[in-house]
Amino acid sequence: MLIIGITGPSGGGKSTFAKMLSEWLYNAILIHVDDFMYESVRYYQTDFSRIFGLPIFERNDVKTFRQAVIQSGLREWREYLNLILPYMNTRIDKALMDVEVPGVCVVIEWFHLPFSRVWKHSNYRAIIDASDQDIRRARLLMRMLNREEYKQYSVEELRKSIEMKDELSGMSFNNLKDCMEIKNNYDELTLQHEAVRIAGVINKYSPESGDLTKKVRKKYV
Repeated sequence: MLIIGITGPSGGGKSTFAKMLSEWLYNAILIHVDDFMYESVRYYQTDFSRIFGLPIFERNDVKTFRQAVIQSGLREWREYLNLILPYMNTRIDKALMDVEVPGVCVVIEWFHLPFSRVWKHSNYRAIIDASDQDIRRARLLMRMLNREEYKQYSVEELRKSIEMKDELSGMSFNNLKDCMEIKNNYDELTLQHEAVRIAGVINKYSPESGDLTKKVRKKYV
């Protein structure tokens, strides 16, 4: 099994790139770790309510999670992420075990992936970010404004939440080593071009190939 780790800030394009890459890889499976974070709301219900001051009445963990993103600050999110990291590692490990078949490529993406166990064991690692941060934030804001669960919040509140998420994401990306950096120009071609090229290299190697990050960098960067 080859493991492909993808990280990057919100709105940078990591989910888009991970989907494109998985489509060009042979026998690939895509795992969105955000799904496990939504599950953690109920698994850590008491701690979640204590940290964020939010009750969990309805079984809509995604809505509750996004409410916490808007209404809370960096300190609360640092505390919560430190709390749930063992759970996240366990969920990621289980997901990998569930799909472990010969020759499979697992593309796994999460903004906090560098803190997980799987990051250092990935055969290929990449951070996806925008070439222009102002464009990234503007696009992210527009995406939030178009979602029903954010309608109750002002533009200023949403902007503050984006700033907080950027600070939180920065914790993951500082001092990253042995990691490809791919810039997103939001032209619908840049990420696809990189996905096709990188998949071309990865498809040539077996699950026992070790670290492919340097092989991809050497050939294409």
